[in-house]
Amino acid sequence: MAIGFAIIFFLLLSIPVFFLDRKLGTKWNKTWYNLTHKDPFPGEFDRGFVAGRGIEARLGLAVFLGLLAFLFIFLTGIDRVFQALIYGILAIPALVVGFYICGFLFGGRKNKINQAMEYIDKVEKGEVDLKADALETAKKVGKEVKQTHDKVVQREQKAEQLDSSAPQPEPEPTPEPAPKPPEDKPKDWREGIDDFLKK
Repeated sequence: MAIGFAIIFFLLLSIPVFFLDRKLGTKWNKTWYNLTHKDPFPGEFDRGFVAGRGIEARLGLAVFLGLLAFLFIFLTGIDRVFQALIYGILAIPALVVGFYICGFLFGGRKNKINQAMEYIDKVEKGEVDLKADALETAKKVGKEVKQTHDKVVQREQKAEQLDSSAPQPEPEPTPEPAPKPPEDKPKDWREGIDDFLKK
């Protein structure tokens, strides 16, 4: 019962941590980026300590919070150190899962969903000509495919030029096999064994 409560507690704890990171962590990260780089960060900065990050950053923060949970439980006077250690260890996967759930529900993917919904609304209102938009997209894709194809052809031509300009090694003559000496086969198997044992 207590273990299930601890897992649910840390899952729920990940929600305010994620929101604090979206509000404060992104500002601190942007300030740090601007201090450590020559040019300020262009555009919208949406990377915090957890938000917009990979598994390493989320796991790192979860381990840190799990260690803090262990220390808090241990220092508040719990008699069982092993139980505090179990709670600290359970905090790590629960927080990581909570960070991913929050990222999915409240993170950057929502912006893409909103853009798609706005486009669908424009189509329904008749503000977007689907035929013209499809032709424009097809031209862009065709142009990119042609550029990629041209690059591949150029690379293949350069590779062929390098292969043809490299000196070709002359094939080594194949040596003729040496004639085999005639084998003296014993007439009887017993003679072969006697010859072998005499050696």
